[in-house]
Amino acid sequence: MQVRFIAMNQLQRIFLLLTPSLFTAYHSLLPAQLVAAFIKRMTRLGLSSPPASIVIIIPFIYNLLKRHPTCMQMIHAKADSEINDHYDFSEQDPMKSNALQSSLWEIKVKRKTLLLISSSCFLIVGKIHS
Repeated sequence: MQVRFIAMNQLQRIFLLLTPSLFTAYHSLLPAQLVAAFIKRMTRLGLSSPPASIVIIIPFIYNLLKRHPTCMQMIHAKADSEINDHYDFSEQDPMKSNALQSSLWEIKVKRKTLLLISSSCFLIVGKIHS
């Protein structure tokens, strides 16, 4: 019962963050390293989340990459697994997580394992390469 209460409390905090200013904030003022850390954490969490979560994760990542072109280097970086990835998932300070020096290999892994319906969401990421 305590776990359910904690989850409910966290959902209430997230709910309170959803305000009109969230959609009009100047995202370009955020440091690229901070944005990259959010992108990387979302992709890493996507590996262990249900397939349906990709419907939220991919558009979120796409919008962040679109607004922060500096983070596009993560798409082109060479890494194919957690072993040769510079990102430190355990680092609590996003500015020290080395996310900008990382790659988005998780998207490629998830793409191979998703259901056919979910995989259409990855077409959005493909548009970034064009």
